[in-house]
Amino acid sequence: MRPLHVLLLASVALLALALGLYFSSSDGEGPTAVAPDAAAPAASAPSESPEVVKPAETQRGEGVEVVADTQPRPGTGPISSPLRSNKLVGRVVDAERKPVASARVTLSRDPMMGEQIGMHWFMGRQPTGKKLSATTDAQGRYEFKGVEPAPDYFVAVQHPEFAQTQEELVAVAEGGESMAPEVMLRQGSSLFGYVRDIGGNPVGEATLHLDSAYMMGQETESPDRMTTTTDPSGYYEFKNISAGPRVLTVSAEGYGLQVNNHLTPFKGNVEDNGGSPVDFRLSPGKPIAGRVIGPDGMGIPGARVMAMNYGNTTGSRGEAVADPTGAFQIDGLQDGSYILMVDAPGYRALRMNRVQVGEMNVQVEMAKQACIAGRVFDSEGAPVASFTGSALRTSPELGATPIFEATSVENTFSKTSDGAFELCGLDPGTYAVQISAAGYAPTLSEPFTVAEAQPLPTINVRLTRGGTIKGRVLDSSGAPIAGVRVSSRDNIDDGMAGFFGGMISTTATSRETRTGPEGAFELTLLNPGVYRIVVEHPRYAMESITDLHVGDGTPVDVGALTLKEGGTVQGKVVSQAGQALPGAFVQLLGNDPTFSYQTRTDSEGKYRFEHVRQGSYKLSATRMSSGAATDPIGTILDQQHSETSVSVADGTTVTRELYLGN
Repeated sequence: MRPLHVLLLASVALLALALGLYFSSSDGEGPTAVAPDAAAPAASAPSESPEVVKPAETQRGEGVEVVADTQPRPGTGPISSPLRSNKLVGRVVDAERKPVASARVTLSRDPMMGEQIGMHWFMGRQPTGKKLSATTDAQGRYEFKGVEPAPDYFVAVQHPEFAQTQEELVAVAEGGESMAPEVMLRQGSSLFGYVRDIGGNPVGEATLHLDSAYMMGQETESPDRMTTTTDPSGYYEFKNISAGPRVLTVSAEGYGLQVNNHLTPFKGNVEDNGGSPVDFRLSPGKPIAGRVIGPDGMGIPGARVMAMNYGNTTGSRGEAVADPTGAFQIDGLQDGSYILMVDAPGYRALRMNRVQVGEMNVQVEMAKQACIAGRVFDSEGAPVASFTGSALRTSPELGATPIFEATSVENTFSKTSDGAFELCGLDPGTYAVQISAAGYAPTLSEPFTVAEAQPLPTINVRLTRGGTIKGRVLDSSGAPIAGVRVSSRDNIDDGMAGFFGGMISTTATSRETRTGPEGAFELTLLNPGVYRIVVEHPRYAMESITDLHVGDGTPVDVGALTLKEGGTVQGKVVSQAGQALPGAFVQLLGNDPTFSYQTRTDSEGKYRFEHVRQGSYKLSATRMSSGAATDPIGTILDQQHSETSVSVADGTTVTRELYLGN
């Protein structure tokens, strides 16, 4: 919910600052190992038309529909299907609330601009790469049909006469029509200057990229990148730039690439310096070259070498891939001292400090990562032929409930005769191997430790069919309800699980199914553990059952679950002067984070929560986002000043007006 959202923004800002200090540090002369999974978020490729994805295959039994388990990672899955009957509609207007025609509207679970890019990176969420696009009509309206239901879409809007903007937490219901917050486009900022060489001569046809600073300063292109080139006088200009910190990169043939990391927002502008230009002085590009070798002195082909320089005002960077002999050369660097970041499959990522530009014989020696081997058997001791193995980092000393962190070490094994596997790429630490195979419950091995000069154990994993949770879902009259979504989750606090996204997991198996005509459901192939199930239907209040102890081969029957229609909380968000505030965020937070709700106000400032579970809640509001940057302090104050308590009972309506402002 919003308070957690704000705390995470602060964490991201601190992390970005820490990364900047880390890369600019000159302490130490030798190489230092770095975490292999600290990669910047990859930009999603744009999609010009909706991608049609076939629905998941199902297994049907008597009165039960079980969706085939694919164990998707957070954020993955289809975004559109012609079989769904829902749609998302919205409207785009200018600052005078006049409709904007021919604006391009993009819908995605991935952030496309602003601080949310950094948030997703921080939480370990992998980009889905899935987008839908539409164009507004003469009335500024757009719609998307057959959209995968979710509460957390991003809607980004582009038009050449305005700054790009983005709305977050746009909810799409399972059926019917969902209304997106009205998007207001405004004029953006301008950024201009001159690119010259060190002699003061203009550099024409130089390429400049303006990227979001929330890409953590890496070389990856941001989803909202803007690009331009200089004219013969060396002049460049960007128009209609959205608010938010930016990184400006300039490159030209024969010159060293230069990066300005210090473009900060002020009153919604990228750079407010009295109209002064942001100029560059380029020097001839220089190389850094050398060789990447392993412990045996042999070259490591394909090693990726990145050179980074962070100065007080501008820096430079470049990269190269080692040839079959391990040799590399990075060209086009500015004068200065560089940090080299080196990675290669099967070797520990490496950092070397204070490498001077112009050095042509840099020797980079990398240490090999560990490989863990083992075999996979079924419950009767027969080898399993096909499966996927992945290594999870764990910290068992943190408490009785182990927490696991995904790594990039994963492989699929097909038609093995003896169930053997080998996973390579492990740095020192504590791990467990997770094995997933069709027809079995995902199973974790016992934890093991990777340490210097210590032998690794052989990992044997025995798969079982796991346990089952089953039951029926009825309405208040006792009639069965078909099409109810039932999902299994870990028994831990759902709010924290949602906050950390894909960063953590436990031994619980995530499954999802829908009830059949008789209201029956069955979640199968569950790894033994303690579970909660969440029961959801768009016409009823959500329900949850916790502390379900699932063992091997023993079904847990929760019996008949009764869904109620719940209550309604509605009202209006207004300023202290009584003016309606469209697009505001409204939160309804229960004591159990599972039963917490969030919505956006419509064009009249109205909000409405339907089918709210009976109980006590905290109701609050925060003003709409500015498109690319959020004021965390203002958001916290909004939440505190507007917060009120409400009690919800089945079949009742609670009306509250919420005030924002000083």
